[in-house]
Amino acid sequence: MRQGLLVLLAVFAVGCGLETGGQLGGGPNGDQKYETVPSPTEPPPGQGSNVDTGGQKSPRVSAGVLALYNFNEGSGSEVFDTSGRIPSTPLKIVKPPSANWESGFLRLKTPNALVPSNDSVGVITAIKASNTFTVEAWVTPASTTTLLSRLVGAGPSGIFANFTLGADDTSLYLATRTSLGDPQTVSALSIVFTAKLMHVVATRDSDGLSKIYVDGAERSKVMLPGNLSTWDTSYPLTIANAPSNDRPWLGDIHLVALYDRSLSADEVKQNFTAGP
Repeated sequence: MRQGLLVLLAVFAVGCGLETGGQLGGGPNGDQKYETVPSPTEPPPGQGSNVDTGGQKSPRVSAGVLALYNFNEGSGSEVFDTSGRIPSTPLKIVKPPSANWESGFLRLKTPNALVPSNDSVGVITAIKASNTFTVEAWVTPASTTTLLSRLVGAGPSGIFANFTLGADDTSLYLATRTSLGDPQTVSALSIVFTAKLMHVVATRDSDGLSKIYVDGAERSKVMLPGNLSTWDTSYPLTIANAPSNDRPWLGDIHLVALYDRSLSADEVKQNFTAGP
C-alpha cells in the first residue's frame, strides 16, 4: 500500500512539472544563468530579453551582445542590463523624480541622463578590441527634438566621445572617434521626428563601413576609415544625454542594445521584426 502511494506521488510530481533533482532554478543541463538571489545590479531570473517565450515573439539576435536594456523595471532609479553578460553594466537614472516609468518603457519629458551604476569599461573595451560595433535603440521621440541630442553614446561631453548615436531636428547621425583623429560622421538626412515608435540601428564594421538603419531599412552608409585603437575605455556609456548635460534627448526609451560586431542587414531586420 505504501509503495503504491509513493508511485502515485511521483507521478503527480512529474505531471505538475515539479523539480525532483533538488537544484533550485536549474536549466535543462542543471546550469544557472543567475544566482538564486540576484545581486542589486543583476536582473531577477527570467527577466532577460533572450529568455525563450515559447514562440510568442520573434527572437532577437543575441550573438555578440554586450549590453541590453529593455526598460521593463517599472519603477526605481536603476535600469538592468539583461544581456546575460558577466559582469553586467546596469545604468542609473540621474534624476529619478523627473523620469516616468510606463509599461515597457521610460519616459523623459525634461532633460535627464542614464549613466553607469558602476562603470562601462567592459563594454567599451570589448568594442575597442573587436574594432567593430552596433548600437540599437527603440525610441519614441518627443514631437520636437533638441538640437544635437544624444540617444546613446560613450563620452563625458557632447564634444569628447568614443561614439555618439544622436539626432537633431532633421537627421540621425553616428559620430565615431577613430585613429585618424576627430570624430567622423555618417548621417541619415531628412528624418521626420514625430511621437511615433521607431527602430534605429547604427553599425560600423572592421573596415570602417558605417550604416544607419531606420525601421529595418538602410538609410545611409559611408566609409569612415581608421580604427578604434584611440578609444578611451574610461568614457562612460550614456543614454539620453551626455554627463555634461549638453546633449539632452526627450521622449520614450523602449530598448537599447550594444554589440561587439556589425549586424548584417538581415539581422537588423530580425531585431526590427522582434520589436522592442
